[in-house]
Parts: sequence; C-alpha cells; structure tokens
Amino acid sequence: MSAITEDRVHCPARGSADVDRRSRPDGRRTHDCHRCSRAFEPRRCPHCGGARIEGPIAVSGAPYETPPATVGCWDCGANIPALREPYGG
Repeated sequence: MSAITEDRVHCPARGSADVDRRSRPDGRRTHDCHRCSRAFEPRRCPHCGGARIEGPIAVSGAPYETPPATVGCWDCGANIPALREPYGG
C-alpha cells in the first residue's frame, strides 16, 4: 500500500476526488469539493488513516436512492459506518 498523503483526499459527502486544498487564516488546511461547492475537513479511516473514503450521498456523481449503511475506504478496503451528516452538522 502506498503512503497516505494529504493530497489524496475525497469529499466526505460525495466521495469525489475532485477537490482543491487551501490554507485557512489559522494555518490549518481545508478542502473544497467541486461537486458540492462546500468546504470540508477530510474524514479519516479508523483502520489505516487514509482520507479516500466513499461518500454516503453519491458515488461517481450519481446520488444514492437509499443512503448506504457503510462506506468503503479506497486505501485499505475497510467498510466503515456511513456518516449521516457528512459535513458535521
């Protein structure tokens, strides 16, 4: 498995890799999703720490009819509980 880098991040809502990383005034980094037009902090896999997690709202740009109970980590393949509110409320 390749090393986890902050450049490999997926949107916590849509699972999209179409994101830009930017710095905040407090020195931390945040990301902007092009599909959602929202800023987010990456969700980390509890098994490997990767940030390439499938989203509970959509996959490949197509929304789910019924949100999944679990989503997969693209780095280690683990299934983890889907977030009900991907952006933290």
